[in-house]
Amino acid sequence: MRTLALVTLLPLTACANYDFARARLPNGGYDHAKLIADLEESGEDSLVDITWVPLIYTKITCFKASEPAYPEGYTLSSFGGVGPLFCIGWAKEHVVTGNAGFVESQDDLWVGWTLLYRGHESRIATPYGDRLSERHRVALVFGTRDDHALYLDPVRREAKPRNEQPTAEPQAKPAVQ
Repeated sequence: MRTLALVTLLPLTACANYDFARARLPNGGYDHAKLIADLEESGEDSLVDITWVPLIYTKITCFKASEPAYPEGYTLSSFGGVGPLFCIGWAKEHVVTGNAGFVESQDDLWVGWTLLYRGHESRIATPYGDRLSERHRVALVFGTRDDHALYLDPVRREAKPRNEQPTAEPQAKPAVQ
């Protein structure tokens, strides 16, 4: 009887108006241009996929037009948790322009309701390349409290300022015989 009740209730734990596997790329990311086209084609306000097994597992994925606080475009967000009351969990947000150009993303991961571990990574598009910053904390005490930033575009990172004058090449030393 318990098995029958479980099998009967399992279909009630999922709700979706879109299958995000249709927009998956081979590298595991999403094809944002396809998501934009599918959202416009659907006529819905958002594309949503929810999987929920009470107190065991939750995963929510949503793609919609960005909120007014963000640049005009679209936001793909994902939230998940495992264990009682999301003891282990993650949250991701990826913002793109109307033509699927990258704007910013944020990834969070936690273990033990953030008491044992919390990691945060953000990536923001700038004129000098994408800026990656991350922060990690272990056991509420150990970890980084400040952002460690890195610009990911090596061409721009190595470029010299426009107002810098070229220096003369050093003179070759005469060969000693």
